Amino acid sequence: MKVTEIYVERLLSDPISYSNRRLGVKVIIGEGEDWKEAFFKYASEIETLLEEAKIVKDKEQIEKRIKELEEVKKQLQELEKEIKMLEKKGILTKIIELVRKSVREAEDYDP
Repeated sequence: MKVTEIYVERLLSDPISYSNRRLGVKVIIGEGEDWKEAFFKYASEIETLLEEAKIVKDKEQIEKRIKELEEVKKQLQELEKEIKMLEKKGILTKIIELVRKSVREAEDYDP
């Protein structure tokens, strides 16, 4: 019985980190099996695995960004509550008037 060993490797370049990922498999095929057919079959499966790994990585990055945006949303909601409280107390109007007055004075200032 004749046994043939082939090695199938695929390389995927990551344009963001400029890194390369290699994934290879050693395949032993028996007599009567077409080595070209086996090569292309396993090459296709390896490419699928690399694509799945990229999808998982992208998903993790998206989930991380969602968490960051949720934190920003919470901070904005807290600021909105504080602004509404200041508006109710009339403090915000006074602050705006003071800022406008300071801007006018700065514009009129001539050293």
